[in-house]
Amino acid sequence: MRVLALFVSLVCAFIGQNSSETTTITTVTNPFVIEGVSRDGWIGKNAIIDLEPILKDLGKSASVRLHLDGWRPSGTPEVIVSICGSEESKSGQSIIIETKIDKTNCADQSIKVEVKNTFRSPDKRDLGVKFVSVNFRSDWSFGVLERSSFWVAALICFFISILWGGKSYLLFGPVTALLLSFIHWDSGFDLLTLGVVVLFISFGFKKNLFKTPINFEVGGRFLWILLALALLVRLYGFDFGLPHFYHPDEYRKAQIAFRVVEFGKFDPNYFLHPSLLLYLTAFMGAIRQLLFAAESSVVMFAESGRLVSILANTLSVLLVYKLGRLLFNNKAISIIAASLVAFSPLMITSARYLKEDSLLTFFVLLASYLAAKASIHRNSKLLLLAGLCVGFAAGSKYSGILAIVVLFVFPLVYRRLTPMIFLACLLVPIGFLVTTPYSVINKKQFVNDFNKEKKHMSKGHHQMKIGSWDHFWMYHAGRSVAPSLGWVSFLVLLVVIGDALKRKDSTILAVAFLAATFYLPAEYVNAKPPPQPERYIFPCIPFLSLLAGYGLVRLNSFLSVVAVLSVLVPSVLLAREVPNDTREVMRQWMITNLKGGTHILIDAIPYTPSLPEFKTTLFSAPEQRRNLTIEEMKTIGAEYVLVTSLSYDRFFHTRTSDQIVRRRFEELFSKLPLIHEVKPDYKTYGFHNPTLKLLKVE
Repeated sequence: MRVLALFVSLVCAFIGQNSSETTTITTVTNPFVIEGVSRDGWIGKNAIIDLEPILKDLGKSASVRLHLDGWRPSGTPEVIVSICGSEESKSGQSIIIETKIDKTNCADQSIKVEVKNTFRSPDKRDLGVKFVSVNFRSDWSFGVLERSSFWVAALICFFISILWGGKSYLLFGPVTALLLSFIHWDSGFDLLTLGVVVLFISFGFKKNLFKTPINFEVGGRFLWILLALALLVRLYGFDFGLPHFYHPDEYRKAQIAFRVVEFGKFDPNYFLHPSLLLYLTAFMGAIRQLLFAAESSVVMFAESGRLVSILANTLSVLLVYKLGRLLFNNKAISIIAASLVAFSPLMITSARYLKEDSLLTFFVLLASYLAAKASIHRNSKLLLLAGLCVGFAAGSKYSGILAIVVLFVFPLVYRRLTPMIFLACLLVPIGFLVTTPYSVINKKQFVNDFNKEKKHMSKGHHQMKIGSWDHFWMYHAGRSVAPSLGWVSFLVLLVVIGDALKRKDSTILAVAFLAATFYLPAEYVNAKPPPQPERYIFPCIPFLSLLAGYGLVRLNSFLSVVAVLSVLVPSVLLAREVPNDTREVMRQWMITNLKGGTHILIDAIPYTPSLPEFKTTLFSAPEQRRNLTIEEMKTIGAEYVLVTSLSYDRFFHTRTSDQIVRRRFEELFSKLPLIHEVKPDYKTYGFHNPTLKLLKVE
């Protein structure tokens, strides 16, 4: 039966793969493979459409249909079209070229359009013809979707058939395979992650692995030692990079806090994020001035904001312990979960920035703890406080509003549904308005900034979208969750979820649901390219650590130690690199080895060092990067070009990034001599320690 089920599923996967046989390129659907086409579709004298991302996914051959609109106010366009090096001349009001391409014989992986006769438009552009679309249709080998779509469908169905088998698999296995084969996968790493997730959840559902959890008595002293270590590891090197502000958001926030204290300007006039962190930063700065006579400056307030993040992050460790004790009544589970959070590389690294994520996580956890305690002990006042904390979470970061689910989840789990839930919900907007009062007073600016941030989340960084379905919702699972908790903890928590589904364990499922509440929106938004997309799933980590702690303690005590060490070691290695940021190392080398006033092209301030000793030209704008040819560098008199991995990595990261810019960087790396390179000893993490390359323009 299993063999039959698997065979039918593979047939369905193959059918799905070959049925997905068409794809279309337009200026809207995929603008990053098109060069020389304006946003309104008009081509000037020349245009190039990069076929490399498409050919990579094709089978042996495909049919191509290029559509150009030849209408214009005067004259008829005459064009020469080259597809994979094969030229064809066309003219007329509607230009359609249909041909077949063989992937193996396409040496020039592009479509080139050359217009022989342009006209002058009213906006003083030389225009030739209008680009409409390019369609690709598979010739029944494999579809236009990449081959890995078939193989991942086969892999996942194989896992399920082994674990489930029988008639039950015959019902949903083929359908699963068919659907999976339609997914346009973007990364093999995510295919593997998806397979691992399915396998381990199914394994937990099928097998009885867990034994009665051990419980050991942990003195209060041990907990305080853990909190002290968590605080110390976060405080170490917390002032790194200052006064240069290597994080792009920190200067603005520190400046607002400075104005609050020094000039009494409480209106931030900034609402890309809510205001609670800004006011707490100002308060911390005022305390430091009062107690330690700290000199008032934007830098001092940046340090104060980082201290707020560090304190919130450390207190989150305590809340994880308290929540674990409340839900599981087991000190061993609570200590292991708290230890995973205390030494998580993501938690530690993010705590050192003046950013909202640590504060958001603290209030999400506090609201969860209060709601759980209110439900267990029938304390309505605590539920009202939980509602207020949800408002504070939203006042830390807009996504904090998602924490409102805790007001319903725990009362539902413990069957404590009362009218007080709705009163608690009414306190949510009050909590938000208390922390961000100028969202009402300065309503126009608030609406403008809020819409701008919403647009940013939907369109991605520099319009580089990373879609959820391209990675089958696994982008953060493999790149954020697993490195944050360690792969041991990650695999164990998957088994725990499978086991909870089988046993219908409402407590475990409630914790998993809360983690999913913050995970799924982070996958849904398109703003995921580096640097540090991991911060978007920040509130998930404490809840997932509780699941991991529960599973580790019930599986094996030695495994628990291994899991904690697997996050502690990377955190120590990252901490070693904090004092010497690669940007400062590169800056000192350039000052020593280059003449003052040397003309240097630099990419992406503040991802590169501050260089007041030299003449610098910035090329971080999208159009500047597209025009960044070696000839253009020579034209403007640049002698060197300095690039940073925090910028160029994103163009090699996903097919949805700008392919033209990627080729520009490839040209720089291949044709310009590398004069000096600075790399981190361990690795780049977040906004810290990028790889820097200094290239000579020759």
